[in-house]
Order: sequence, then C-alpha cells, then structure tokens
Amino acid sequence: MEKKLVNEFCLESIIPGIKEALVKESLLEVLDVVLKRANRDVMTGARSPYFSDTYRNNQEDYIKCTRELIEKQLANLSSKNLIKAIIEKSKEEPEIIAEIQKLVNMALKYLYVIQEYGYNEKLGYTIVLSKCDCPLDSTILDELHRRTKKTYPTWTQLKSLKDYDEIQTDIETISKKENKTKLEFDFENWKKH
Repeated sequence: MEKKLVNEFCLESIIPGIKEALVKESLLEVLDVVLKRANRDVMTGARSPYFSDTYRNNQEDYIKCTRELIEKQLANLSSKNLIKAIIEKSKEEPEIIAEIQKLVNMALKYLYVIQEYGYNEKLGYTIVLSKCDCPLDSTILDELHRRTKKTYPTWTQLKSLKDYDEIQTDIETISKKENKTKLEFDFENWKKH
C-alpha cells in the first residue's frame, strides 16, 4: 500500500475534513478545518461549571479571530503571541484564558501534524516547536502534578494569563531537562492516564 494513502487516512482520522482542504491547497480552508477541530477540543470542557459562557456564546467569533491572527502571523506563529492578541482584542482575559489557550494550542498542534506530513510547504507556513505551548487538559495537568508535586487548577478553572504562564514554565522546565519542547511534552503525555 502507498504510504501516502496511510498518511491521508491518519490525517483525516485526526482532523476530519482535512483531506479535501489539503487537495485545494488553500490555507484558509485548512485553517477552517483545523480550527473547527480545535474548537471541538475546547468544547470537551463545556460541561464544566467553570467553562466560560462568554466563549460558549461567542465561539465563532473566537475561531474567526484566531484564523485572522494566524494568517497575519504566519512568519512568526507562536502560542504566546496568538493568545495575547486574542485576549487583547476581546478584553476578556480572566474569563476565557482556559478556552483560548486550548483553541490556539490545539490549532498549532494540528498544523504541526500537517507539517510533519509535508503539506505545509504548499500552504506557506512553518510551525517552530519551540514557539508552541503545551495544550492544557486534565491528562497533561495530572502528569505535571505527578512530576512537580504541585497542585494545579483544572484547565477549565484557569482564569489568568499569569497562572497559564506559570504552568507553561513548569512544563518547559521538565521538557528542557529531557531536551524536548513543551509541545513534545503534550505528544508524549496526552494519552498516558
């Protein structure tokens, strides 16, 4: 069997709709599919009492804003730049940091996966691992707690950029000791528990 067919199957399984978008070689269509998938990941926390109604009621606006910012920052894509820009635009930091970090970090993770399959060159972007934060979820926070012995809020309880940055710093400290990046920490630990 052709490796290309296996690759396409794997990508389509992870990011439904991506095969068609990639055939069109349209970054905008790829971003739409990636952000739809990333938003689905965000909405896994929607049952939590801490999940933001602001995000829930305006998710299409946050997706659109994220897409526009990614387009503008293609040469310098970074979790921190995107998250801060969205928060500045929305003026809702305490309420939406949990959801925005998940949307941005999962979108960059999926774009990185697409890049690993070699499709990014036609689309005109490069994801630099060292500029990506680790998407936060209960599995990642449990693993981080196991390693640091610190107590962390659930990802839906994150209510400040300061708390988010402290968690990312802890992940970075562990990752650097292993000669890895924060996104690699995610890839290694997302399904551990």
